[in-house]
Amino acid sequence: MHGAIVTGEITDEALDDRSFVREEKFMEEVRRNATLATIPDEWKERFLARIETWEAEASEAKQQKIDQLTTELAALKAKINRINDGFADGSLNIVEFKELKNPLVPRKVELEQEIIVLEKSKANRLEPLKKWVVEANKAEKAVSEDNWLEMKSFLQKVGSNRLLRSQTLTVSFTKPASLLAETNFAVRSTNDVSARNSIWWSRGESNP
Repeated sequence: MHGAIVTGEITDEALDDRSFVREEKFMEEVRRNATLATIPDEWKERFLARIETWEAEASEAKQQKIDQLTTELAALKAKINRINDGFADGSLNIVEFKELKNPLVPRKVELEQEIIVLEKSKANRLEPLKKWVVEANKAEKAVSEDNWLEMKSFLQKVGSNRLLRSQTLTVSFTKPASLLAETNFAVRSTNDVSARNSIWWSRGESNP
């Protein structure tokens, strides 16, 4: 099909420009857009390493919160037990007993529920981010291998309003692909390696 004429549609969406475009030109445009939302191998590994650090920090913070609530709950239970003992041995009458104990019970229930929720919560809420990094890197391989179907599928997944105008395909990327596209564009505007690294990290850290 080399040199064949194809329409510019990559989905069933209508295009503003219904003119025809040569297959190789259209594929070049698909490749150009797909490249904007990809992550190279080196940065995939760096981002995954950083995500692993974030996961460890999140897990540690969650455990610290559980420990804090558990300590508070233990102290509250000890206080309630003392009140119960005072009422049982007659040192507190019924009015005093209720006045001291009743305000403590709702807080005890609240603490118990908070601990249960934290213990059952998934520590790895960063899993979607990790999956996205892997997918963006997989797309980079599709571009390097000229895998037309993979590039097309990727753009359908991460972009909207795919329009062909004047032989140019324009894709409106959705987040987080839009942030990655901005980063890739900025990175490619400089040949300074340290500047590129700075751009990757600064944008990655501000939009985790």
